[in-house]
Amino acid sequence: MKTLVKTSLQFARSVTNMSVPLISDPLTFNNARKIRDTNTVFSKPNFVSFDAFGTLYVPKKPVHIQYHEIASEQFGIDKSAESIKQSFPVIHNQLLQEFPNYGKDSKEITSTDQWWSELIVRLFDLKHYSQDQDSLDVCNSLINRFKSSKGYHLYEDVIPTLSKLKENDITVLVSSNSDPRVYDILESLGLDQYIDNVYISYHLSHEKPSKKFFDLVANSQISNIGSLPADKRSSFLENCWHVGDSHDKDYVGSVRSGWNGVLIDRDVKSGYLNHPMPSPEAESPSCMTGPAGDIRLGNSSRPAQIIADNRVIVSDLTQILSLFGLD
Repeated sequence: MKTLVKTSLQFARSVTNMSVPLISDPLTFNNARKIRDTNTVFSKPNFVSFDAFGTLYVPKKPVHIQYHEIASEQFGIDKSAESIKQSFPVIHNQLLQEFPNYGKDSKEITSTDQWWSELIVRLFDLKHYSQDQDSLDVCNSLINRFKSSKGYHLYEDVIPTLSKLKENDITVLVSSNSDPRVYDILESLGLDQYIDNVYISYHLSHEKPSKKFFDLVANSQISNIGSLPADKRSSFLENCWHVGDSHDKDYVGSVRSGWNGVLIDRDVKSGYLNHPMPSPEAESPSCMTGPAGDIRLGNSSRPAQIIADNRVIVSDLTQILSLFGLD
């Protein structure tokens, strides 16, 4: 195991005496002020948590396209891809209202496969899967597609990042608003070997960005290391990290729960990476400062921002490694 040596470059949370006016919501882009502009390294994290969908993996083709291809080519169902695209989110939301949390506490729905089967028969206006074998075959085909690598592929930066974290004995978690299908997806994509634990909203009965969700994850990890005095909890959370592609659910949710939040912005659409951000005055230019106030982490030419000691924006997952001196 590689040991991270504590040096003068290590970054610790601190309180500044600079006269800076307080703002109501510092986590929005319009209120963001870059207060950290150095090449310091964060201490070894207690764990690094990753969102799943959109952060580690993504559909090979848009979901509505894959639904259309299977339904039309394998079962001769005449429903356009555009119609599926329009109807899918409507029916999905209706089902979540009728059977919350993918039917976990429902007497009518006994499994998440049944929940998705309900969506599919409504989407394609089929006979109920419990009464028609053809409908059941359609449901099983679509459900199985999106339980595996047949429906998803990994982003290229995922394996290099997770493998490096594991090489350095850093605990890797997945924390996702999802149902149990995520276990099959992660295994099918070969990620299970890098992940120490998976937390999903289905089992926790809470979703990101709820503080309760993040607290339950942290409590579980604390229990793995034994008891932790109440006065040490805050310092423990300050060294917990969560990475995700959703500004509100992942980035803001984790920061407001006392963690460090990393927003992965691969397409540079968040606003943080393509606009200059007010920076602190420095005695000398930082060697990590790049164009428009961005910084360069490690060998990546992609932009990044370390906005504060608990808020980071990256455009490539491998940039996370540089935060801990692992690049």
